Amino acid sequence: MAGNLTDKVKWETVSYIPRTLNYAVTVRDENTVRPLLVSSETTLTVGNDGPFKFSGLTTSTVLYNNAPNTITWDVANTNAAPYNASAVKIEYTTDLSNGSTWTQLVASTPNTGSYTVQMPSGLTGAVKLRISAVGNVFYAVSPQISVGTAPTSSTAAPTGVSALSSEIFKNTARLSWNAVPGATYSINYRKAGQTNWSNTTSTTSSVLLSGLEDESNYEAQVAAVVNTVVGTYSSTYTFKTKGFRTGADYCLMTTGGNSFASFAYNSGLAQFILSNVTYSELYYNTIFNTYRDFTDDASKLINLTKGTQYTFSYFNVGNQAGYNDNMEVWIDYNRNGVFETSEKVGSVSTVPPANGQYTGSFTFTVPATAYSGDKTLRMRVANTFFNTATGPCGSPSVPVSGGGVISQGSFKDFSVKINAGALAVDEIKGTKSEISIYPNPADTFIEIKNLKEKGDYKIYTADGRLVQSGAVDGQRIDVSALIKGVYVITVKTNTDSFSTKLIKK
Repeated sequence: MAGNLTDKVKWETVSYIPRTLNYAVTVRDENTVRPLLVSSETTLTVGNDGPFKFSGLTTSTVLYNNAPNTITWDVANTNAAPYNASAVKIEYTTDLSNGSTWTQLVASTPNTGSYTVQMPSGLTGAVKLRISAVGNVFYAVSPQISVGTAPTSSTAAPTGVSALSSEIFKNTARLSWNAVPGATYSINYRKAGQTNWSNTTSTTSSVLLSGLEDESNYEAQVAAVVNTVVGTYSSTYTFKTKGFRTGADYCLMTTGGNSFASFAYNSGLAQFILSNVTYSELYYNTIFNTYRDFTDDASKLINLTKGTQYTFSYFNVGNQAGYNDNMEVWIDYNRNGVFETSEKVGSVSTVPPANGQYTGSFTFTVPATAYSGDKTLRMRVANTFFNTATGPCGSPSVPVSGGGVISQGSFKDFSVKINAGALAVDEIKGTKSEISIYPNPADTFIEIKNLKEKGDYKIYTADGRLVQSGAVDGQRIDVSALIKGVYVITVKTNTDSFSTKLIKK
């Protein structure tokens, strides 16, 4: 009901890869004299399509009880073989937590991705929708939406402009807003800091923006269009596109997992220290978890600098049976979504002591050719029992006497941001621009002179570490939080760029 299809902590998820699942259910009565039981088996085949979900609905959505509404969803090929769901049922509930009762809006409508309906006249307030395949087992639940009355003005700015996090991706984002009866829509959007808008249109109250830059801030505004007359644009809505994701850009893990029935053959990372991050997860269910994705945890974002040597200090928990325990570490230096052989920064293989616990360290240097900037890349840590994994996307394979294999280990992912280092300071030489800053040295604020359009600024330490950034439009920049020292400030607009040293008093 909450729309959470994956729980990274408990490692519970819907299937994201095709597979065949076999289930059996047994029911036994409580007759102590002559007990009876019955069993039933079923097979569930997971296809390679999806997700089947609502589109264009957000927590800001209002469906009208006095005007038609167009409800849309992603069919995801489910109306064709092998799913063959030619029709769907649409319902709503006011039980937002449990969904114990549902009321039908339509018992069966073609599975085309769109259905127009007016909500019941007596219904107001918060509801959730459910769309279910007729003759199959899959369904989708909407976020919480509201039911109310339609606006009376066709020229006023549309309300409820927003986007769900689940509909914002690396290069696309779906924006939604509340419909204006009888209108089509004009949508302006641009990357934050740019002067000119891009424009697109939509005949429905949502639009899929494409061709966006990953990990970038965007602005958007929407206006209703009636009889070719463009109404008032909405206030600006801001969103940020996502970076690389597991399963879409980085490969999924296939370790096979560890056994909690016996700790004898397990393998996992408990602690490490690298640059600004001290990682410590000392519970067995975290240490030995098959896969943990920490890339969304800002407290575990690792900051590195080009050309700098680092020490990776670790505490691992391995097997207690006298076999090898292995750890391998990769960093995707070129940010292409692939952990290449040349990007392996460390490899450890040792026989743990009797309690399985051991510590160590290794060093590596960030190459000058590594990607650097505001966007993140990824570090992967693979711990495996007996044999090393077949690669950063592979699995450990241990032969078993009598035939077969066992596969035990754990993988963990962390986000990394690489700064340019001294290279960033060298690059300021010879820059020519009408833009300048004052006062310099500065204490609390600096002003930017001759800035003729909106832009972005960034402030780096002398070793290239980004310490402050933001948008600038002629206003003062507050530098009071900087400690005393020498920095590099860069200002970029669509037509100009400027870099200079900044001295903080």
